[in-house]
This record gives sequence, C-alpha cells and structure tokens, in this order.
Amino acid sequence: MNKGRNICIIVPHKGIGDIIFHNSFIKSISQYHNKKVILFSNYSTKANLIYKNNKYIKNNFYIDLKRPFKLFYIFKIIKIIIQLSKYNIESLYYTGNSKWHKISFKILSLLKNFELKNIKVRKKFIISHLKDFLRYFSIKYLISNENYFNKNEIINYKKKFKIYKEPCVFLSIDTSEDQIKIPNTLLLKIVNKLKKKYNYIFINTNKNNSHKTKFLKDKKIIQTSKYNILEIFF
Repeated sequence: MNKGRNICIIVPHKGIGDIIFHNSFIKSISQYHNKKVILFSNYSTKANLIYKNNKYIKNNFYIDLKRPFKLFYIFKIIKIIIQLSKYNIESLYYTGNSKWHKISFKILSLLKNFELKNIKVRKKFIISHLKDFLRYFSIKYLISNENYFNKNEIINYKKKFKIYKEPCVFLSIDTSEDQIKIPNTLLLKIVNKLKKKYNYIFINTNKNNSHKTKFLKDKKIIQTSKYNILEIFF
C-alpha cells in the first residue's frame, strides 16, 4: 500500500438518499485501506453537507456525471479524465453502472496505473448492491452510525425550528431528476388531508422547482428550499 496515494470512491447517483446509503460502504473502504478516502459525487447529493464532519472522508469533490447529449460523449469522457488525473489515485471504487463512466475510469486507470474496482449492478436496492460489491472484493461490511452534527449545531437547529409547532409532516414531491410529477389538483387534495392532522407541512423542493408549490398559498406550507437540508432532520 502506498501511503502517498489516494483511495477514491465515485458515487454517480444524484439523490441525497443515495449518498446517505453509502455511509457504511465509505466506512468499510476507509477501514480496509486504513486511510481516509476522497469522495466524488454529484452536486445534487449535497455530500459536502452530509459528510462535513465524517471521519472517514478526506475530501469530497463535486463532479458532473450527468449523461451528455450523444454528440458530446467523447468530450465529457475527456473532461472527466482531465479532472481526475490530478489526484494521485491508488484505488478507485465506482458504485454505478454507466458504460461511458466505466470507459472514462478505465482509460484513466491505464494512464495513471491504479486499480479500478466495480461490479455489475443487478436489480437490487443500493445497500444490497454495495454489500455485494464489498463481498466481491473480500472487504468486511461495517455498519456506520456516524453523528453528522455537533451539539451546538443541534441546539441552533432546534431553536430555529421552534416556530413550527408539532406535529409536522414531510411531503416529498421533488427529486434531483424531476421524476415526480403530481397534478396540482391531486397535490391540493393531499395537502388538505394532511392539514387536518398536522400543524405544518414541509414540502421538499429545490430553488429551481419552488414554483411547483406557489399555488399552495398557505402558512402551513413550508418549502425546504428555505433551509440547509441538514436542518430539516430536526
């Protein structure tokens, strides 16, 4: 093992939940190599917030892994190779299954002489896939129970949210890929039913999609785009 080289994990998924599901995988890889890892992820995962205090991660860097238009695949592959070539990589773990990603990382591994580790993704939940991944490379799966918040952060978050009298509910109508499309009439029915039971309804929208709930002019509707995603946990 070369102590001067980096262990890297590339997570191509786009959601916050997807990146959180990698907790134990990250810990297992870090412990196996006995060093902190460098994490590469999409901006939409908010990984810099989620893993701000994680003791198994040396750095997190955002990288654009979105599928390009067909004519631009070669340019995107070259761009990724250039971006990653500046990191002194010993082993690179890629948890996705995109062919053009694999081409990029394979070319880079040949140029920079490092190990590329990946397995085919079968129709399984992410955690099941990650367990199979570790098992394939004979790496022990370690459960991670990391605390992302220090005591002062928790106190500040709770103070900030005291204005919202419980009980509250979280309604998910948005994804990073804009896959959820709920008709306004149906959304209104759902909200009206929730209002009978809950004092406040938190609706997850990012700033770009906040227009989705503008027609719901109600003081009980709180858009999560107003807050740091970690604050919502409290």
